Amino acid sequence: TFKTSYVFNLIVTSGTGTTLTGTLTFTNGDSTVTGSGTLFTSELGEGYVLRSAGSKIVYVRSITNDTSLELNRAFEYATETGVSATGYVGNNRVRVINCDFQGSLTTDNVGLGVLINGLIQGNTSTGSGGGYGFGPDHCLYTKFIGNSSYANDNDGIGMEPCSYCIVIGNHCNDSVSGNGIRMLSGSYRNLIAKNICRGNVNGINAAYNSASFGVPSENTIVGNSCEGNT
Repeated sequence: TFKTSYVFNLIVTSGTGTTLTGTLTFTNGDSTVTGSGTLFTSELGEGYVLRSAGSKIVYVRSITNDTSLELNRAFEYATETGVSATGYVGNNRVRVINCDFQGSLTTDNVGLGVLINGLIQGNTSTGSGGGYGFGPDHCLYTKFIGNSSYANDNDGIGMEPCSYCIVIGNHCNDSVSGNGIRMLSGSYRNLIAKNICRGNVNGINAAYNSASFGVPSENTIVGNSCEGNT
C-alpha cells in the first residue's frame, strides 16, 4: 500500500511475461484449462495472469497438476484449442491512495503492471514527459476512483489491455498529445463512468492498435463529460 505521499513516479511490474511450455485449451463456459506438454506446477502459481493466443486475459485460481489448472471464473470467450499462452506474475491487492506523482521524464508517472483487485484512488498525476499519467497494463478487477491526471505527455489513464476494471469519477485533462482515457486493443468488460475528460486530443478513446490483441469489446462507457477536446 502506498498512501498519502509525494512520489516522483511509481512502476509496479511483473516483467514481459513468460511463454509457457506446451499448448493450452481454454473452453468457453469452463473454468478448467487443460494443457498438452505443459509444466503448470513449475511455471505458474495461484494469482498468476494468463494471456491466451487470442489475447484474452484470465486469472489463475489454483494449479491441479502439470496439465490442468483452474481459473477464478469460467472462460467467457470463444474456445481456444491447443494454443500458446503467456504467464505473468500477478500483483494482488496493490493499493495506491492519495499520492502525488509529478514529472517522470521518460515513462509513465504511475505504471501499473498486472494488478489484480487493485485500488487506485484519490491520487494526482501530472507532468509525465514520456508516458501516461496512470498506465494500467494487463490489469483485472482493479478500481480507479477519484484520481486527477493532467498535463501529461500521453493519456491520462491508458489501459493496455485491461478487463473487468472500474474507472469512475476521475479527472483526466490537458493531455499534451493523448487522450483523457484510452482503452487499447483487448480491453474487455470495463466500466468507464462519470469521468471528466477535457482539453485532450480525445476525451475517451477505445482504440484498435494491435491485431494480436483484437478490438476492445463489451466495455460500458456511460455518464462521462468530454468537452473541449480537439
